[in-house]
Amino acid sequence: MATYATAQDILNRYATVAVFLARLNDEGLPDTAPLETALHEATSEIDAALRGRYRLPVTDVPPVLRRIAVDLAVDAIPRNGIEAADLFERRAKAARQLLAGLSPSDYITLPVQGEGPVGTGMTVTYARDGQTLQTLTTVVTGDLSGDGRVTITDMVRLQAHLLGKNTLTGAALQAADLNGDGQVTITDMIRLQAYLLGRGTIQPN
Repeated sequence: MATYATAQDILNRYATVAVFLARLNDEGLPDTAPLETALHEATSEIDAALRGRYRLPVTDVPPVLRRIAVDLAVDAIPRNGIEAADLFERRAKAARQLLAGLSPSDYITLPVQGEGPVGTGMTVTYARDGQTLQTLTTVVTGDLSGDGRVTITDMVRLQAHLLGKNTLTGAALQAADLNGDGQVTITDMIRLQAYLLGRGTIQPN
């Protein structure tokens, strides 16, 4: 059975505790078998929740569903005293709440006009028959400046925020939460720096 996320998706989203989630095998590489087992369980839970509302399985998996699968799977993986256990439980609870009320409009794909990149703070309007149904503000994780890119400028802004010299607010503050724990701390600064040095990735929260 296909799953709505992959073991690599888990390792990307939970990079800081990946070694605890996937024990190393004899070759020193992450043993993804437990992650894949948990993803199958998460996919079954998702299908049970969506049954009757969607044609299953969902073939074109939207990012929101992939993130739900990852958070449910991580919460199901056996762990011993990991400091991030509370984060796993909170994200799984939020994932189940989101799953319960999920509708196709939550992850509709909208065409973007123009050639420039989509940046933090831009406004996306969803309209039908000339009537505005919803207006959303975009948040691009890591893009604090709103130019649609993650550069040294964003690291400078994050540093200024952490030092209390220039407080981030709104969409920029959300974009600064790189690890998705609901706070902006030195941990986010470290992750942003690793990304700029080509030593890490940034996943949307």
